[in-house]
Amino acid sequence: MENDYGIATSVEMREDLRLMCNLSDLIEERGLKRGIKALVETCKELGISIEETQARVEKKFELSEKAAKEFVAKFWEYIYLTKKNGLTKMLLR
Repeated sequence: MENDYGIATSVEMREDLRLMCNLSDLIEERGLKRGIKALVETCKELGISIEETQARVEKKFELSEKAAKEFVAKFWEYIYLTKKNGLTKMLLR
């Protein structure tokens, strides 16, 4: 930061900044998973095919085909199991 912005930093400050960046990445990842899960659930409730749902997730969240397919498969199965077993909540990892 000293070279880029002229701000003197200590080792402790750099570690704090690194931890804050890691935390923000975690928060963003959780939000992404919740958003994808909500879209998959809505598509499934509306009778939209898994293939069309995957295409929507890919476009909406700007994911690769592979990443979208993995998320949709995970949440599509979760929704089925939740309704089958009467569960109402999932912990996102």
